[in-house]
Amino acid sequence: MTLLIISNVVAFVVGFLICWVFWRYLLMLKPRIAICNRVVRTASYRYPDKEVLKFKVYNSSNRQAIDIEAGATILSKRDVPGGERSYVVKRLDVVAPSMEVLGPKRNLGDLMGLSPVRVFAARIPDEFDKHLSGESTRLAFTLRATDALSGTTVVFRRLYGKSDIRYGEFRYGLAFDVEPTKREGSCNNEGEEGAGP
Repeated sequence: MTLLIISNVVAFVVGFLICWVFWRYLLMLKPRIAICNRVVRTASYRYPDKEVLKFKVYNSSNRQAIDIEAGATILSKRDVPGGERSYVVKRLDVVAPSMEVLGPKRNLGDLMGLSPVRVFAARIPDEFDKHLSGESTRLAFTLRATDALSGTTVVFRRLYGKSDIRYGEFRYGLAFDVEPTKREGSCNNEGEEGAGP
């Protein structure tokens, strides 16, 4: 009888430890999403007389990232009693892709597979340049993604200043190179590597 109790306790403890180790392993499987270090400003495909901001992301993992959600806001700081606080100046309307998933990075170039790359476009609101002109004002791009295997969800955020916005288009691939175009407007490509006159 005592041997039966001891073997049941040992089996329970071993089963619990195995489940705990597996659970910890799954928690380490997080989405690994790379977000562009520059924002592209270009004409809208649908409305050529309007401009959009483009944010490029790619999945640097060998697992799918699912339930993708993206948002963009203009943030600023304000002095309040007790210190500084950030607040939302303006929310940008991000056009969601038809497929809210990023394929594994090995799928790059597979025309029939799930692409690991997505470019999100945000409509530029009225007085965008005025909103972003403050020294403490930043454009924030926020992305939420879930690992398809573990179910672990991570939220990523990247902040951009006015100097991080370039006219052009993103080049193909798992990189954030921008093919510059010379345009009139508030942002320019001066100082951009490879940007000619």
